[in-house]
Amino acid sequence: MGYWMELKGWVCKDPAKLIRYLVLFICCIIVMIQLTECFVKLKQPPISTHSYYVLNETLEMPAITICREPAYKEEVLSNISGGYCSHPKYDTCWFRYPFDLVDLEEFFMNSTFNLNETFLAFQYGLNGLNDNVEVTSSLHFYNGRCFTMRPRTLLHRATKNSGYSMILTHNIRNNHQYLYYENEPGWHLFIHDSKENFTEINMKASGRVEYVFVRIKEEIEIKLETQCFVKVNDNHNLCSTLNDYSDLKCGEICLWKDLAEKANCSGPWMYDIPHQPCSSCLSMTRLIREYGSLHFYNGRCFTMRPRTLLHRATKNSGYSMILTHNIRNNHQYLYYENEPGWHLFIHDSKENFTEINMKASGRVEYVFVRIKEEIEIKLETQCFVKVNDNHNLCSTLNDYSDLKCGEICLWKDLAEKANCSGPWMYDIPHQPCSSCLSMTRLIREYGRAYDSEENNACHCVQPCQTRLFSAYIQSRRNFRQPDPNTQVWIYYTTKLISMMEESPNYDSTQFIADVGGSLGFLLGLSVLGLIGILEHLTSLICCGNRSAKGVETIKENHFNSDLEMDKASQKSDETIDIAIIYP
Repeated sequence: MGYWMELKGWVCKDPAKLIRYLVLFICCIIVMIQLTECFVKLKQPPISTHSYYVLNETLEMPAITICREPAYKEEVLSNISGGYCSHPKYDTCWFRYPFDLVDLEEFFMNSTFNLNETFLAFQYGLNGLNDNVEVTSSLHFYNGRCFTMRPRTLLHRATKNSGYSMILTHNIRNNHQYLYYENEPGWHLFIHDSKENFTEINMKASGRVEYVFVRIKEEIEIKLETQCFVKVNDNHNLCSTLNDYSDLKCGEICLWKDLAEKANCSGPWMYDIPHQPCSSCLSMTRLIREYGSLHFYNGRCFTMRPRTLLHRATKNSGYSMILTHNIRNNHQYLYYENEPGWHLFIHDSKENFTEINMKASGRVEYVFVRIKEEIEIKLETQCFVKVNDNHNLCSTLNDYSDLKCGEICLWKDLAEKANCSGPWMYDIPHQPCSSCLSMTRLIREYGRAYDSEENNACHCVQPCQTRLFSAYIQSRRNFRQPDPNTQVWIYYTTKLISMMEESPNYDSTQFIADVGGSLGFLLGLSVLGLIGILEHLTSLICCGNRSAKGVETIKENHFNSDLEMDKASQKSDETIDIAIIYP
């Protein structure tokens, strides 16, 4: 009772002091919490996104990858395999295949269409010139041999004539032939970033590739739009800043390695995979079963990348090409699963075409081009820039492709399951499938991966900067020529680009402002008050040292004075003695 009475008496004696101490204690706690939050935000700043439009002086065209439909020469497949074979995805192609006599790579190269069988001679280019584009080819399991067209120059005009233009040629010349094919003959056009390589597996799922199907004898115009996304690279959301990084290619190689491990062999389309090519029907079918989809489905595709920047956004300054086809009769279409033609994928020029991921990636535009069709495609571009931080890592490499990363990841997984690889699975360390069983197993697994809607577990980081190309069909009409050719125009109509950019939303200036606001508002601390506190602390430290030195000096002086007094007394005694002795 005595303690509580004393406490009550102290409170009643000076209640204002208690309130002052209580408020000061609460304010100190709040300041500590706010300072902790400020330090956390300084270490891991929050990300904000802002969008804006940029009117460029020059335009960079995307890459155009063209894959033929059907992807393979049926007569060559049947002659080499020793039986009827419309596509190597079927097990019947491998039952009597002479693995000891015919190399798999030779088989796939001879059964797909080359550049002259896809484009009409010198009838493709950018801004009206062939030298403005770089054309590369890539072998794929489903799409066969595809060609990618990349720009070599920048455009200065956004017109139809300054974009891509091409005339595609086809071997199917009669509409009646369409009945013999699984799909309608034509061409698959994939529009993607020029730094991306076409990957058969990942392009469909990348979300960054535009796809257009072009029919035979069709003239088509495609308008482009560009979107650019810039990502912040942090520890939680890594991204690549390398200019030559392609997440599509990363994924494709990942898949190839996995496929080669499973099939214990590789295919001729699986580049740089350390497994031996499949050498039997068993290993080849196992690889194809595991793989289930790859450039296996599209055969040989060609990617066209620009070598220059454009200064005009016109039709004549864009891509132009004439595609040629071997199917010349419409009646032949009945024999195919799909309508003959070409698959066009529009994607970033840094991205490589991947058969599995391209179409569903969200970054690839797709257009199907029919035989004997003239088509005009208008482009629009969107650019997304992401912040690379610890929570959302992204790649800042210019040549990085997350689609390729995912495709390679899937290839590795498929190769593991089939224990062999296919010729479209590059850089996979498995041997190519060398038997009917291995090849059918690879194709079966590949088909599962191709049709699967589940995300793979390859963990490829996203690129920090992403460009989306939107394709708009401006015109689509019959291409009046006797041969099964198709005219394609791809161009910009404006230089306006939509930008969406992430940026850190906290820096040292905001940190100082927050700290100063918290200390000033809650504790009443100002710069002058801080100076006074520092002066007081300095004086205490300095005065404390000075006082200690003063005490030591006093002690030393006192000791010296005592010593001198002793000496003086000794001298006086001696004097007295001498005086006594010698009066």
